[in-house]
Amino acid sequence: SFQEYLAAVEIKETNQEELLIGNINNPWWSETIRLYAAQTNASNLIRTVLALPSPSVEAMALAYDCLEEGLSVYPEVKQQLEARLEADLESR
Repeated sequence: SFQEYLAAVEIKETNQEELLIGNINNPWWSETIRLYAAQTNASNLIRTVLALPSPSVEAMALAYDCLEEGLSVYPEVKQQLEARLEADLESR
C-alpha cells in the first residue's frame, strides 16, 4: 500500500533500518520490509533472517523476496541464502 511505501521511504531517509530488523518476524511489517529492500542494499535484512535459530517459512520467503526485489545484495549473502534454501528443501 501507499502507506507502507511511505514508511519504507521514511525509514531509509532517517537510517532506521534497525526498526525493520527488529520486526523481521512481524507479518505486519513484511510489505514495508520488501519496499525498503527495493530502495537499498538488502543484505542486512537477509542476514537477520539467516541468523535466526529456526527461521519460519514466512521469514525465509521474506528473505528470498528481499534478494529478488532488493536494489542490491552482497554476493556472499546471496550465496548464504541460496545455500540455506537448498539445504532446507533437501531436508524435507
